[in-house]
Amino acid sequence: MKYCWLLFPTLIFAAQDIDQQRRFEQGMRHLKEAAAHSENHRDREALAELEKAYGLLPPGYELTKLLGETYFKLRDPRAADFLEKAATLNASEEVCLLLGQTYWRQTEFRRALVWFERAVRANPQSAEAQFWTGYGNQLLGNSVAARGALEKALQLGTDQSLAKLAMGHLLAAEGKWEDAVVYLRQYSEQRPKDVEVRLKLGQIYLDRGLHAEARAELGKALELAADDKRVHYLLARVYTAANEAEQARQAFATFRKLEAEEQARKRGESSPYLKRD
Repeated sequence: MKYCWLLFPTLIFAAQDIDQQRRFEQGMRHLKEAAAHSENHRDREALAELEKAYGLLPPGYELTKLLGETYFKLRDPRAADFLEKAATLNASEEVCLLLGQTYWRQTEFRRALVWFERAVRANPQSAEAQFWTGYGNQLLGNSVAARGALEKALQLGTDQSLAKLAMGHLLAAEGKWEDAVVYLRQYSEQRPKDVEVRLKLGQIYLDRGLHAEARAELGKALELAADDKRVHYLLARVYTAANEAEQARQAFATFRKLEAEEQARKRGESSPYLKRD
């Protein structure tokens, strides 16, 4: 009988091993299901399987990161919690960037910048990490740090169009118009359908008295966004500066019409310019 008592702890450990093995096998099945859903762009179904796997498998770095990434993709606020957990296990460039972007979405810009800077420390040769660090510093008013990081991003990356845009805005804010235009034009060549950069270039040219250049950029903006009131307002200013009174009058009239329609929509009313039955 005494030998039965000696065997009892062994049986307990064996049962625990069997239970752990079952949990592991079930967890791996859920992971495979999650992978299949993800490949077919069924992100919510993938998330459901990942959550099941997380409850069964040891919460290591890769699984925790994967769950955080999926929450991030679905804009789920739980992303930050899981990515923070992953960062305690391994503060990799990837996790730090995702955490920074998560807090950026939540408009916690200073907190985001902390993680972007950690991403740079994890991998100083990452063009993406340098860009986000520069962009964050630019937004927070630290132009010196912003310039350094953006220059580094441009040196490292072959297709850093957003870094060019950010650098253009940074230089324009410093009054360095000629340098700003170089970066903004490079960006517009890579993103020719971006209305905002056309407006920015048009504004710069207008302020510098370069009316032909302003007209050309705003003409492209008009082709892309004929209903954008800002395009018509800036065109009206160009026509006024060029003493083209009739074209200026028409552009201002279109601007006022679009502005009235916008205000009416905000109030939930019918615009005086819209046809009524």
